[in-house]
Amino acid sequence: MIKKIKFNFIHFLRYFYLIKFNKFEIEIEILKSLVNQNSNCFDIGCCHGSYSRILAKHCKKVYAFEAEKENYAYLKTVMKQKNFHVFNYGVSNKNGVSNLYIPVINSKKNTAMSSLSNNIQNENLSSNKPKILISQKVKTITLDSFITKKKIKSVDFIKIDVEGMELQILKKRKSVLKILKPIFMIEILKDDKNNHKKVFSFMKKYNYLSFYLNRKNKKLFKCSAKDVIRFQTKKLKLLKDKNFFDQKYIHNFFFIPKDKIKSLKFF
Repeated sequence: MIKKIKFNFIHFLRYFYLIKFNKFEIEIEILKSLVNQNSNCFDIGCCHGSYSRILAKHCKKVYAFEAEKENYAYLKTVMKQKNFHVFNYGVSNKNGVSNLYIPVINSKKNTAMSSLSNNIQNENLSSNKPKILISQKVKTITLDSFITKKKIKSVDFIKIDVEGMELQILKKRKSVLKILKPIFMIEILKDDKNNHKKVFSFMKKYNYLSFYLNRKNKKLFKCSAKDVIRFQTKKLKLLKDKNFFDQKYIHNFFFIPKDKIKSLKFF
């Protein structure tokens, strides 16, 4: 009971601090215009449910995936919307069991940055890579397998925040890309292995165009993998380190099927 009260109080504070009075990520402002009351949405890497909370207000169903057990318990407690469904899986390139790695920062677990990769990189880390990782065993599933299992006929929007595992997930959802053609919002960070370039190239092969949200007019502008470097300079990183709510450091990118472009208003 005490834990339930604590979780709900934290959930209340997060809403007002991260969404109502501040915007922890400016992209949340346009979510309601990317979906409608008939939309099925997926939140991969749901964490504490900030995106799912908004999506649930504006769409038919939200299927959320959170592999980390503490975050999953939190979501089961606080997210009571009837159209919200959370699953204790890590979405991956295979069905089975894997290690989930959680960084320890200043002697505390940071479950928000959990990843199936042990090479975690995140813009919120001053050193960019944590020195200590702990792990837990988690179930994994491919998106195609989940959609087939649940007999889901349409998927309209997918948000992915998986700390470097984006490409592995995308490669195992080819039927989603070819047939269902949802809009994607993917967190992408530049790295030494140029994985950010590979994500853009992969999506382009499936006739997706790439965009970022302009901070001034809240419209979507076309971009490419080259822009990731421009949006994630050391100077912008320092500004982000000083002010969590600074929006100049851009790490969320939208991928939209060519045949859906005309139906959207953000250009």
